[in-house]
Amino acid sequence: MSEIHRPLQTATDGHANNRQRRVQPGDISRAQPHLTLPGGRGVNPWLALISIMLGFFMSLLDATITNIALTSIQASLKTDLTTVSWVINAYLIAFAGLLVTMGRFADQFGRKRVFMIGMVIFSIGSLLCALAPTIEGLIFFRVLQGVGAAALNSVSLA
Repeated sequence: MSEIHRPLQTATDGHANNRQRRVQPGDISRAQPHLTLPGGRGVNPWLALISIMLGFFMSLLDATITNIALTSIQASLKTDLTTVSWVINAYLIAFAGLLVTMGRFADQFGRKRVFMIGMVIFSIGSLLCALAPTIEGLIFFRVLQGVGAAALNSVSLA
């Protein structure tokens, strides 16, 4: 069941029996929000769109920007090109392998919950990647980032 419900575009006319009437163009300020949560709270659709776009952008940017930094990573961590290429491969394998699974989790546990958990995992993975002292640690933390990115992308594409 989807977390977002679309209520009827109706407004009460203020009488005791709360009869419903069709919303007129001047009733925009009294109309119910277009998106509501199960508790009845309204959701700003622009805020939802911006957060989904931000998560999608972050995960795609992270997949491509590492290519630019490969030589710097290789020099600073004193490793060879074959090992440093696993920084990219580990992220992409985790991302591609879990994309469908995260979509299924979103169907079962809710899109918002999976998106927020993915954002936390991705952010923690990014912080740990920045602090990684070894190439092995960096590769492991890139896998963690890939898990978060799979959660972010599966929800933003749905």
